[in-house]
Amino acid sequence: MRPDRAAQAGVRRGRPRGDVSRRLAGRRGCRPPESRQQALLARIDAFIERNLGDADLRPVAIAAHHHISVRTLHELFRERPETVAAAIRRRRLEHCRTDLTDPRLRHRTIGEIALGWGFRHPADFSRAFRTAYGMPPGELRHAALHSLPDARRAALSDEQRCRDS
Repeated sequence: MRPDRAAQAGVRRGRPRGDVSRRLAGRRGCRPPESRQQALLARIDAFIERNLGDADLRPVAIAAHHHISVRTLHELFRERPETVAAAIRRRRLEHCRTDLTDPRLRHRTIGEIALGWGFRHPADFSRAFRTAYGMPPGELRHAALHSLPDARRAALSDEQRCRDS
């Protein structure tokens, strides 16, 4: 074989050039499997966060969006302290709690806030909220809004009256 054809065929001085995938991996900076899993989990976490308001956000939808099986999704979460569904529920509850204690959102009903974060049924939301925080959402909201300093509460009441007129 001529030297120029040997180079094209991947042979150098009668020896194979080596494992092509190994060489390409080194050049392209391919990640080991653990890093790929961490990157995929980061993408999944970001996707969940962006879509918490979608009541149809479930493991099946998450897996389909990331072109993996539901089983693979659950395997990725196996190292974590909670399942995919539990992580979604916890994040939704955290956002609801934040909104319920925000005086700027007091015009929104508890049901509207829950619906906005992907809870379909008010009773399910109330039950999950009470389990997570030890009190019903209305009680937390009342306590949070009435613990504001008097001047701040008065200013917020003035803002509300201006909007209502």
